[in-house]
Amino acid sequence: MTIVDNRTSNLNLPLPAAVNKLSDDVARLIAALNGIDSSLASTIASLSGKANTSHGHSISDVSGLQSALDQKIGTGTNLPISQVTDLQAALDAKAPVNNANLTGAPTAAAASAGDNSTRIATTGWVRLQGYLTAVPDGAVVSAKIGDLAVTSAKLANSAVTAGKIANDGVSATAQIADGIVTPSKMNNGAAVSILGRSANSTGVRADIAAGANGGILSRLSNALGFNTLTAIFDAVFGANEGRVLRRGASAWEAAELSTGGMDLIGTLTTTSGTTHTLSSIAADYKEWLCVIEGVNLTSTAPLQVALSLDGSTFSAAKTISDSLAGLGGAGFRGALRIHRANIVTTARAFVANIAADPASDIGSTRAGLIATVSGAPNAIRFSGGTFNAGAIYIYGVK
Repeated sequence: MTIVDNRTSNLNLPLPAAVNKLSDDVARLIAALNGIDSSLASTIASLSGKANTSHGHSISDVSGLQSALDQKIGTGTNLPISQVTDLQAALDAKAPVNNANLTGAPTAAAASAGDNSTRIATTGWVRLQGYLTAVPDGAVVSAKIGDLAVTSAKLANSAVTAGKIANDGVSATAQIADGIVTPSKMNNGAAVSILGRSANSTGVRADIAAGANGGILSRLSNALGFNTLTAIFDAVFGANEGRVLRRGASAWEAAELSTGGMDLIGTLTTTSGTTHTLSSIAADYKEWLCVIEGVNLTSTAPLQVALSLDGSTFSAAKTISDSLAGLGGAGFRGALRIHRANIVTTARAFVANIAADPASDIGSTRAGLIATVSGAPNAIRFSGGTFNAGAIYIYGVK
């Protein structure tokens, strides 16, 4: 029969079983009791060297305890600061209770908005009251300033600059009493300057300085500044060399003045035709001087002159004489001065009586406008008949 081998849970000692034979379990119980005896003997031997749960020791029973206690400070002992390592340096880094001069960014508890005590006023509390700790550029607007609140007595000299006033800062001139803003209350200006705005746009005013002597305050190229007479006249009347100013019918205007001598640019002499033309005259001649020297015509027509811008299309002819037919002798004499500068929109001719016989030459009744050609002509034509004698000399004046 198989023996059921039951065991204890801790020491694993044999236990009897109901199905086992008594003779088998007696032997197993004897083995269990021997195991218990051996375990108790070992426990008793171990406990014999242990102290009781409640017991006491003298200092001498503990090795080194007395020596360690001798190194300690007794209760109630007062030590000087020098006896504590780094204590003096730590105390020196602290602020004194009286008249403390705090550095860095110290903080404090913020008081309520309506606090009226001796507590510290933090920046947060100041802002709760509606005050400003600093005035950044553009921060003071009209809504923040009571009517007539800012008087001259409240402003330091030169304190109010353009950068301190927002665009809507002063909304009405009525807020500033007449005569309050004096020169001493304004910021300093640059040397030899006026205060204004040079650009052709709205914005902050600034100094407009006269950089050199002789400048005239004027507007050129849509900008205000100090400009020289040369720059002003060039902008208004043009930068052409040889111009002078003259008083026109309603305003001052520019007129050309010759800058060189006269060149003979053409001669019209005896010809079989009834028209006598000089074309392709150089554009750099500002004036033409036409000298008529002893001209006699075969026909009974008077001498006439016309101008052209292109050498082909001519203006209506201008009569400058009576009939020249059969004059004989010295013939017809006279001179035409034609101004042809681009600035003058109509070419004009002036006449001068230079003949010995006034009855036969250009008279004052023939003077006046030759043609209304808009621009600078480059050709001149004389007509009336075939030249029997004489010539017309055309000089150019630069």
